[in-house]
Amino acid sequence: MVSFRRTLALLLLLTALDAAPVRSQEAPPAARRQPPADAPAEDTSDDGGGRGVRLPPVPDGQPAEILAYVEKISDPAAMPRSTGRRRYYKRKVAAAYAEAAAKILAQVKPDDPLYLEAVQLGLDGFATLKALGEEKGAAAGRLAFARTLLDSPNAEVARMAKRVVLAAEVDAVYESRSAEGAGRLIQDLAALLVATKSEARSAQIAAQLASDLEMLPDGTDAARRALETFLPLFAASEDPLVRVRAEEGEAVLRRLSLPGKPLALEGTRLDGTPFDPRRLAGKVVLVDFWATWCGPCVKEIPNLVALREKYGRHGFEVLGISLDDDRDALDAFLTEQKLPWPVLWSGKATRDPLAVRYGVRSIPCLFLVGRDGNVLSVNARGETLEKLLAELFPDVR
Repeated sequence: MVSFRRTLALLLLLTALDAAPVRSQEAPPAARRQPPADAPAEDTSDDGGGRGVRLPPVPDGQPAEILAYVEKISDPAAMPRSTGRRRYYKRKVAAAYAEAAAKILAQVKPDDPLYLEAVQLGLDGFATLKALGEEKGAAAGRLAFARTLLDSPNAEVARMAKRVVLAAEVDAVYESRSAEGAGRLIQDLAALLVATKSEARSAQIAAQLASDLEMLPDGTDAARRALETFLPLFAASEDPLVRVRAEEGEAVLRRLSLPGKPLALEGTRLDGTPFDPRRLAGKVVLVDFWATWCGPCVKEIPNLVALREKYGRHGFEVLGISLDDDRDALDAFLTEQKLPWPVLWSGKATRDPLAVRYGVRSIPCLFLVGRDGNVLSVNARGETLEKLLAELFPDVR
């Protein structure tokens, strides 16, 4: 039997070296292997893109003949040396993989070992096309291919297809910028986690959905529901890395569950003295996790300064929690900017105790705390923050 996995691994690895990173739910494991030593040296000239690149058509013969064809077109020696022609050649090869997979699947039964190999070949072909820049066409082709396999009698293939379909639905939710309809997707992913015993690829898709929902304007509640559903399943996984996801997710869930609950504030001021949260009692407080190296954080500062100037005398305060690891850089920034609010600094950067406790994975991250000490929002930025403050201080114009 001819093996095509080694040559597929080479194509995927060379694609990864050439292409810009893409947002992907399920990276092919083969892409992590090393290329053979006889891979051709790179010529960085474009050489007219795809002009002169020819690829013989996929044969209509038996699986062995088709596999021999796949092996031949995947040979590193057949790959052009110039960047432009090589990328064009790899697109042609990846498309041929998908076509070859379809022809093999039409001839073999689901219990034949070649069936699973052909399915993976087809899916990887579409994934490679996507990595090479054919985003929409490749994604649509991969999804259509996977949907034909959802009812496969081969249980492993059916699960593989289900992962692809659900990953595409997760992408669609993120691109829609709305959490509407996320409830059904959460349940479908929970069913997949149960069916696969929370193996790593299924867990990655579920974790991606929870993360994406958190970034949507209306997604906080849905993200919390997703984590409440997924984390017990992650914790029961046989994969230790998936169980780590459960531990990390607990902190995120703690943060998303903060609204309506008190926020335990503690830390060290820049002069080394302990911060006394009683100084903020009875005030509306914006807790800002930030760093000087974070562009969006710095960009947010003028707006926070303006809001503090507007509402400060009426009982509004900002508390900065710096995740900087360079104290000199922080001091220089504060000397120049002269921020009018207190800043806490633990010296532990992103492992700051409060950041870890509340699963702060990206910054700026802003909590708004009411006069009673209970959290009002864990995503108080931009227009959302301005609207909340206007409601809390209706008499301020």
